[in-house]
Amino acid sequence: MSVLRGVRSLNGWRAGPCPALPRSNAPLGLQLRPRNKPDKEPPVNDQAATDQRLDPSFHRTVPEGDHIERAICDHCGFIDYHNPRVVVGALPIFENRILLARRAIEPRRGYWTVPGGFMEKGESLQQGAARETWEECLARIEVGPLLGMFTVPHIVQVQVFFYADVPDGKAKAGPESLEVRWFAFDEIPWEDYSFPASKKTISHYLKIKDSPQASWVPRLETLAPVSSGEAL
Repeated sequence: MSVLRGVRSLNGWRAGPCPALPRSNAPLGLQLRPRNKPDKEPPVNDQAATDQRLDPSFHRTVPEGDHIERAICDHCGFIDYHNPRVVVGALPIFENRILLARRAIEPRRGYWTVPGGFMEKGESLQQGAARETWEECLARIEVGPLLGMFTVPHIVQVQVFFYADVPDGKAKAGPESLEVRWFAFDEIPWEDYSFPASKKTISHYLKIKDSPQASWVPRLETLAPVSSGEAL
């Protein structure tokens, strides 16, 4: 089966069947994995590991007019720009307690986290935060001010977290969570935490929570690789 796509090539935009695409059914020339498959995929900044996942029809070179090496299809000239992915989440609050989820999937299965995940096509940041909170905690939230935005170059992500109210205080574990729990501010499980960005979001909220929301300034930070225990 040939695949017809509009692609950006070395010669500009074109449309046509690309012989490389049927191999992986992936417009980026990468062999796609099921979204929920807990395999131990190498870090995306590991160039050798990334090259191993490329369709054989792709090679790496610096396109004309560019300054960064890209993966380019030999057949149609498609350029894989490997742009950063957006992770979005919310810090749900109800009666001076924070709602956290204990992860049921890798990476960091069994550790506590702020609900969040990859943004989907067609939704705003706030809509993505509300959807992820529902999927992981079955909690309906009202998304409020931005709390933090973190650039994570080593995994090619931008992570965005909002404050959120939970009007009815209801929550229970969704399919991606082992359990959910409301924590008082002095009960946060700092030693059993999953990812640095969401941990920093909680820490920042605790510093500003007593100020009027209109005066809140979000935490903006670039995160470097950390210890093996916190791979993300």
